[in-house]
Amino acid sequence: FQPTHIHLDTNEHLKLEKMLQRLNISSFHSAQIFSGAALSKNNIPSPQTAKLRAQTVARIIYPYTQTVKMFYRPSLEEGKVIVEFFEPQAPKIGNGK
Repeated sequence: FQPTHIHLDTNEHLKLEKMLQRLNISSFHSAQIFSGAALSKNNIPSPQTAKLRAQTVARIIYPYTQTVKMFYRPSLEEGKVIVEFFEPQAPKIGNGK
């Protein structure tokens, strides 16, 4: 993300879309988004800006997998957003009792 921005620019958006297409993600996968501290326009750390950035990424990911969780990690580098995908879990097979 650019400093103080909450939306990806066109190139960043296209790069993320292409990456998602290559990963072959399905609605059975899940994703976790970790957002680092972000600065507001007056250079003060803003958890709200970090949350909005994570939501921006989640909106792009959602059509690929409908299970997206977001986490705020102030210990991450300023402006950094990390996305982790998880394979679908096999259904639990009970013993029928």
